Amino acid sequence: MVVGGSFLSMEVHLAWDLREGDEWIDGFFQSGTSRIQMDPNGELFAKAMIGASTDDEYSLQFEPPGKERRYQVSFFGKNEVTLSIQDGPKFTFVRMRNDASKVDFFGRKGR
Repeated sequence: MVVGGSFLSMEVHLAWDLREGDEWIDGFFQSGTSRIQMDPNGELFAKAMIGASTDDEYSLQFEPPGKERRYQVSFFGKNEVTLSIQDGPKFTFVRMRNDASKVDFFGRKGR
């Protein structure tokens, strides 16, 4: 998950496996970018700009722009957040700090 301003981008692969050919089994996939806002009750409202996920038969489905999701948000300290969907999955994310000793995509030292 990457959050920047009022946008959230998330990609999730769970228990993803391949069988013969491209047939998906025992898995779940979701990816997309949404415009987000928090409501006063602590829910995160996400409105998809672009996205895809798998259905019950693990077939890839492109989501229509504007698809809405609501997540209950729980913060743990400064570096961990959990997004929960009622009667659905719960995703926990830990912040990755930018480490100046690491190099960027082009091999340059971090700034």
